[in-house]
Amino acid sequence: MARISAWRVNDAVAYEAMRESATLLTSLLLQSSIERSGPSAAALSELQQLQRDILDVDGHDRAAVNSLADRIAVRITELTP
Repeated sequence: MARISAWRVNDAVAYEAMRESATLLTSLLLQSSIERSGPSAAALSELQQLQRDILDVDGHDRAAVNSLADRIAVRITELTP
């Protein structure tokens, strides 16, 4: 018997959008680090934490996905000129 996933279609879309935003944030963090002539410890630490947060988020928990997506969006806004 096939098991039905608890994920709704829009949950998968929200999760993928969060992942895409995380990729953009990673790029912005790396770019800002390079512009300062080398990766800073703070930028590397933030990148590591971002990766941990992405791996730790429960993709089935819409509130957790939305919360992480919101934090990522705020940081993207801060880094975008």
